[in-house]
Amino acid sequence: MRPNAFSEYSTSWERDNSNDWDLWQRDGEAIHRQSEIAASYLANDRGKAFAIYTSMADAGSAWAMRLVADYFEHGVGVQKDLRMAESYYSRALLAGSNSAYVDFAALHYRQGNDEKWNAILEQGVAAGYAPAAYWLVLFRYQRNPSRAMARSLRSTLELAAKAGHPEARLMLSRWKGRRVFGFREIRQGFREYLTLMDDAEKKQRRIQTDEKITKAAA
Repeated sequence: MRPNAFSEYSTSWERDNSNDWDLWQRDGEAIHRQSEIAASYLANDRGKAFAIYTSMADAGSAWAMRLVADYFEHGVGVQKDLRMAESYYSRALLAGSNSAYVDFAALHYRQGNDEKWNAILEQGVAAGYAPAAYWLVLFRYQRNPSRAMARSLRSTLELAAKAGHPEARLMLSRWKGRRVFGFREIRQGFREYLTLMDDAEKKQRRIQTDEKITKAAA
């Protein structure tokens, strides 16, 4: 497997299991045309692109709200403003974007606002959004990387793993293999790890095949 392939596999899984596409389709043709115009400015005039995306967000596009929040968070096409990033992530959540659970929580995590990111991700878990369960486990474990913490997080991690989240499956298999849950689950962890790697390899081959077909058709 090439470098970063597993991370890309997990990112792709999260995207496929979000409602981003549904929200994009809901936006309609007028918003789609605005997005194409904005994209044409990205290389040479990010400020102009940002202005168009902001107009889309203010017109009600949840997809654009997340993008504008990200631009404010990282200072793309606009001066960095974390308060505005928070505002647009919050609006994206209210507009129905489940991806915003993770984006919004990650912003608070990086700022050290533990109570806020915990609350946001718990809401995502309660809503049945599997990536929120994985990120809740990861952030909590990073704050306290102890065996006791890992054991306390098992049920939440299993929610994400059973849904198919690649990083959750990887973490769970590794914890089993490293005797976090006792000696009896070492073999199971090893088998789950091999199955996951096989799934990732198959996914990568499908992506490579699709890329070749696309290039051949171009």
